[in-house]
Amino acid sequence: MGVAPLALGVLQYPDDEILSMTCPFPLPLKRLPGTDHIGFHIVLLRKRMGLSQHRLAQAANVSTARLRDIEHGCANVTVEVLDRIADAPGLSLLGLAALTLPNKEILRMVHEAKAVAERMVV
Repeated sequence: MGVAPLALGVLQYPDDEILSMTCPFPLPLKRLPGTDHIGFHIVLLRKRMGLSQHRLAQAANVSTARLRDIEHGCANVTVEVLDRIADAPGLSLLGLAALTLPNKEILRMVHEAKAVAERMVV
């Protein structure tokens, strides 16, 4: 399917466990223009955790310049790098991706992905 196994792993979990993987921090749910890229989510997480770009970059084993480019949406990034960035402050990749999504939307997306995956197996 061309999708990293790490990204598909969430499909095996029940809804309550999926929601427990999403961001445990109270963050704004309002979608603003320019906030739909993963870099914006990283900025939200980093600021909520009180981390500088340098500290998060060190913890995620990426350069500060690379993290800055990712945050600004100016760089392509792999799932593996995103996982390291999310994991540095103890968040799941799903949690990072879902920072600005309401729980209902998260579950809708996961259910759609499950349906697609099931059709691919048949």
